[in-house]
Amino acid sequence: MYSCPALLELDPLLEGDFYPRDVLVAVLRASTNPEQRPRIELVIASIDDPELDSIEVAIAEFRARNCGPAAAAERR
Repeated sequence: MYSCPALLELDPLLEGDFYPRDVLVAVLRASTNPEQRPRIELVIASIDDPELDSIEVAIAEFRARNCGPAAAAERR
């Protein structure tokens, strides 16, 4: 059985039942495990998608929650 970060490592743009990239957005919004943060950051970095803006808010919220505001601003 795969965990969500593992599935996203295989396919960062994985689509669930709602819209493209909804699995990533759900993980970004729900993730509170600091041990998973590096894996999720690698998933974010691996995305080569012109429509990344559609999930920028979820990425910024994830980074602010897990890295603090200074680190989140630094990565933009």
